Amino acid sequence: MLNLLFSILSSGVIFALFKLAEIKKVDNVRIIIINYLTASILGFSLNRIDPSLANTIHSNWLFLAIFIGVMFIGMFFLIGYSAQKAGISVTTVSTKMSVVVPILFSILYDPQDKISLIKALGIGLALVALFLSVYKKRTEKLEMKFVFLPVILFFGMGLVDSFVKFAQQDYLDDNNLPMFTAFTFAGALFTGLIVLAVLRYPIKNFLSIKAWVIGILLGSANFGSMYFLVRALEYGNFASSAVFGINNIGIVSVSVFLALLFFKERLKPINWIGILVAVMAIWILSTA
Repeated sequence: MLNLLFSILSSGVIFALFKLAEIKKVDNVRIIIINYLTASILGFSLNRIDPSLANTIHSNWLFLAIFIGVMFIGMFFLIGYSAQKAGISVTTVSTKMSVVVPILFSILYDPQDKISLIKALGIGLALVALFLSVYKKRTEKLEMKFVFLPVILFFGMGLVDSFVKFAQQDYLDDNNLPMFTAFTFAGALFTGLIVLAVLRYPIKNFLSIKAWVIGILLGSANFGSMYFLVRALEYGNFASSAVFGINNIGIVSVSVFLALLFFKERLKPINWIGILVAVMAIWILSTA
């Protein structure tokens, strides 16, 4: 349970740091790159196994880790593009509702993860809670030619979590988890650096103390989010489908309360209803 709680709190901190970066006028590109650098270093520093290159190259999880890392940063850029073209509200809902993909994957792939009426009710309530919690009246007009962007995000974000579940199920344990996480974030880092090189992003933009402070904190939270999620899937008291459901609605709930406490954001009644439904869903999933 502690691993799941730490994963939720880490992800909630990620939201707060992105909001802080917006307030401090630090662009996301810088802190994202610094974040992946920090997360990679944390993974390598916590490694308990032989760190030799030959040993790593022959690891059966290496390609999967790098692939997930590339998807990480690819989805990040796609979120930004979708928010601009398809609208922030539609993009937010599609990313949050993508949890249905790893939930279904876990039920189908994990022999220990069995569906039941109570669990199905909890998962259904979790999806309703996610939608209501992040719902905002759409003010921007959705251009139908860009409707494919949130659809890609829905499946893309869902596949990222599904691949993490696949890796946890077949390849990971306490010994290689830090190294797997390190190479996942390293894959995201080098992909991002290649994109920046192609776009000729000015190196001088990284000469900012604020960017490095926020980026390092973000990287630490990002590492914790993934590290503790995998441990929750491996050692938690809940089935994987329940873990994904509790994790996502927990992240939304923590993010909402951080926004209320530190950034004075206001919620609509429908969002409060979503939070109440989320509490019900967490209780049902934790007892399923």
